[in-house]
Amino acid sequence: MQTQLKQFLDIWGGFNAVYERIASRLGITDAELYVYQALEAHHFSATNSQLVSYTGFSKQTICAIVHRLVKSRLVELRQDLKDGRKKIICLTHEGQEKIGGCLKQVHEQELSAMNAIGLKKMRQLNMRMAELLHAMQDAEVQE
Repeated sequence: MQTQLKQFLDIWGGFNAVYERIASRLGITDAELYVYQALEAHHFSATNSQLVSYTGFSKQTICAIVHRLVKSRLVELRQDLKDGRKKIICLTHEGQEKIGGCLKQVHEQELSAMNAIGLKKMRQLNMRMAELLHAMQDAEVQE
């Protein structure tokens, strides 16, 4: 099993390297790319805590990235109508263009790779990854 674990970690590291290269090509950091993906997963309207939860980054890292995005006018902070203590991070028009354009390029590369291996293998991969995720979450609870 140790050999399989090493192979899995090497593959995972390979994925990280691919996304780092994509981010570099887009002129952003890989952390910014992950925040873009987290915003997309939340329909481009999220709180800091949602971004922390999705990315696994610290609150300080998320705050620093959001601050840069606000300064660049890619996102704006709006008051949460349900909880006035919270701010909602939303895309500006400029952010829709830039962040949307970045994510479009990322998804085109992802879809190209997925099409190359085929739908059947992608379904199998997704099922196995979900299975592994659940097993890891179960192992985490048992600690």
